[in-house]
Amino acid sequence: MVHAPALISAIVTLLATLGVGLKFAWNKYDAWRIERQQVALREAEKLEERFRRIENALRECEEREERGDKRRAKMWTIIQLLLDAMEGLDPGHRTLQRAKHLLEEMRLEEATS
Repeated sequence: MVHAPALISAIVTLLATLGVGLKFAWNKYDAWRIERQQVALREAEKLEERFRRIENALRECEEREERGDKRRAKMWTIIQLLLDAMEGLDPGHRTLQRAKHLLEEMRLEEATS
Protein backbone atom coordinates (compact mmCIF):
# COMPACT_ATOMS: atom_id res chain seq x y z
CA MET A 1 0.00 0.00 0.00
CA VAL A 2 1.22 3.38 -0.99
CA HIS A 3 1.33 5.94 1.71
CA ALA A 4 -0.77 8.99 0.98
CA PRO A 5 1.80 11.53 2.25
CA ALA A 6 4.52 10.03 0.05
CA LEU A 7 2.19 10.02 -2.96
CA ILE A 8 1.16 13.62 -2.34
CA SER A 9 4.81 14.63 -1.92
CA ALA A 10 5.75 12.91 -5.19
CA ILE A 11 2.86 14.55 -7.06
CA VAL A 12 3.74 18.00 -5.65
CA THR A 13 7.40 17.49 -6.61
CA LEU A 14 6.38 16.40 -10.10
CA LEU A 15 4.03 19.36 -10.56
CA ALA A 16 6.63 21.79 -9.20
CA THR A 17 9.25 20.41 -11.59
CA LEU A 18 6.78 20.60 -14.45
CA GLY A 19 5.87 24.19 -13.49
CA VAL A 20 9.51 25.24 -13.37
CA GLY A 21 10.12 23.63 -16.78
CA LEU A 22 7.09 25.34 -18.29
CA LYS A 23 8.11 28.66 -16.75
CA PHE A 24 11.63 28.24 -18.22
CA ALA A 25 10.21 27.42 -21.67
CA TRP A 26 7.78 30.33 -21.51
CA ASN A 27 10.57 32.75 -20.53
CA LYS A 28 12.70 31.51 -23.43
CA TYR A 29 9.80 31.94 -25.84
CA ASP A 30 9.02 35.39 -24.45
CA ALA A 31 12.66 36.48 -24.78
CA TRP A 32 12.74 35.19 -28.37
CA ARG A 33 9.49 37.00 -29.17
CA ILE A 34 10.77 40.28 -27.71
CA GLU A 35 14.04 39.91 -29.62
CA ARG A 36 12.12 39.34 -32.87
CA GLN A 37 10.01 42.44 -32.18
CA GLN A 38 13.15 44.51 -31.60
CA VAL A 39 14.69 43.22 -34.82
CA ALA A 40 11.48 44.06 -36.68
CA LEU A 41 11.48 47.57 -35.18
CA ARG A 42 15.12 48.11 -36.20
CA GLU A 43 14.30 46.97 -39.73
CA ALA A 44 11.27 49.27 -39.81
CA GLU A 45 13.45 52.19 -38.66
CA LYS A 46 15.95 51.41 -41.43
CA LEU A 47 13.12 51.39 -43.99
CA GLU A 48 11.76 54.67 -42.63
CA GLU A 49 15.23 56.22 -42.92
CA ARG A 50 15.53 54.99 -46.52
CA PHE A 51 12.10 56.45 -47.33
CA ARG A 52 13.11 59.77 -45.74
CA ARG A 53 16.28 59.87 -47.83
CA ILE A 54 14.30 59.04 -50.99
CA GLU A 55 11.68 61.69 -50.19
CA ASN A 56 14.41 64.28 -49.57
CA ALA A 57 16.13 63.35 -52.83
CA LEU A 58 12.80 63.60 -54.66
CA ARG A 59 12.09 67.00 -53.13
CA GLU A 60 15.56 68.23 -54.15
CA CYS A 61 15.04 66.86 -57.66
CA GLU A 62 11.67 68.60 -57.95
CA GLU A 63 13.24 71.87 -56.77
CA ARG A 64 16.05 71.52 -59.33
CA GLU A 65 13.49 70.75 -62.03
CA GLU A 66 11.46 73.80 -61.07
CA ARG A 67 14.58 76.00 -61.18
CA GLY A 68 15.41 74.47 -64.58
CA ASP A 69 11.91 75.23 -65.86
CA LYS A 70 12.24 78.85 -64.75
CA ARG A 71 15.67 79.07 -66.33
CA ARG A 72 14.40 77.62 -69.62
CA ALA A 73 11.49 80.06 -69.62
CA LYS A 74 13.91 82.98 -69.16
CA MET A 75 16.15 81.61 -71.91
CA TRP A 76 13.20 81.38 -74.30
CA THR A 77 12.21 84.92 -73.48
CA ILE A 78 15.76 86.10 -74.14
CA ILE A 79 15.92 84.16 -77.40
CA GLN A 80 12.59 85.61 -78.48
CA LEU A 81 13.74 89.14 -77.63
CA LEU A 82 16.97 88.64 -79.58
CA LEU A 83 15.06 87.22 -82.53
CA ASP A 84 12.70 90.21 -82.47
CA ALA A 85 15.67 92.59 -82.42
CA MET A 86 17.38 90.75 -85.29
CA GLU A 87 14.19 90.70 -87.32
CA GLY A 88 14.25 94.47 -87.38
CA LEU A 89 17.73 94.37 -88.94
CA ASP A 90 17.13 91.78 -91.67
CA PRO A 91 13.72 90.05 -91.48
CA GLY A 92 14.35 87.61 -94.32
CA HIS A 93 17.79 86.39 -93.26
CA ARG A 94 18.20 82.62 -93.47
CA THR A 95 19.74 82.30 -89.98
CA LEU A 96 16.82 84.17 -88.48
CA GLN A 97 14.32 81.86 -90.15
CA ARG A 98 16.23 78.80 -88.89
CA ALA A 99 16.34 80.21 -85.35
CA LYS A 100 12.57 80.79 -85.41
CA HIS A 101 12.02 77.24 -86.60
CA LEU A 102 14.23 75.80 -83.82
CA LEU A 103 12.46 77.92 -81.22
CA GLU A 104 9.09 76.62 -82.37
CA GLU A 105 10.37 73.03 -82.22
CA MET A 106 11.57 73.60 -78.66
CA ARG A 107 8.20 75.01 -77.66
CA LEU A 108 6.37 72.06 -79.20
CA GLU A 109 8.64 69.57 -77.45
CA GLU A 110 8.11 71.32 -74.14
CA ALA A 111 4.35 71.37 -74.64
CA THR A 112 4.17 67.65 -75.42
CA SER A 113 6.46 66.47 -72.60
